[in-house]
Amino acid sequence: MKKIKIISFGSLWSYMLIAVIISCVPLEDYRKIIEKDIQPPAFISMGTEDSKTLILQFSEDISVLENHILIEPLAEILSVTTQQNILKITFKNPMEPGKLFKIEITVEDLSGNSLGILSDFYGFNSNLPGIIINEFTTQGSSTNPDKVELRVLSPGNTAGLSLFEGIDTNW
Repeated sequence: MKKIKIISFGSLWSYMLIAVIISCVPLEDYRKIIEKDIQPPAFISMGTEDSKTLILQFSEDISVLENHILIEPLAEILSVTTQQNILKITFKNPMEPGKLFKIEITVEDLSGNSLGILSDFYGFNSNLPGIIINEFTTQGSSTNPDKVELRVLSPGNTAGLSLFEGIDTNW
């Protein structure tokens, strides 16, 4: 037959007292952790300013992590500058108008929160011709869809030209 050890009331009281003392340490002030900026910057927009410059805008001041910029097809970068929430990448040579490029970049905010971006952009076209909408059909069908006819008024290069319904911030 097995013997069962019975704990005396005094021992039980001692164990409970030790447990209460250990559990009465002050908790860490979690408000300090919650008040700290733990969100990465948001990517707002990207566009070409001219044939050698790409501009990226973020929701807050940023810096670029060293050696964290990749452009495909390979384009030699002359400089990378940040001014508050704007990142400006200047290329050594002009980008081919309308050519598709891919950028992979990692930035971080002042609190060290990082954001990785993989996006497309197109080479800037500084020689767009004058163009007007000559005709459009808005009530198309499956055999005769909506159409827009453009008229080119002057010489130029249409590479990278796009037409969309709405405005550039809401389409």
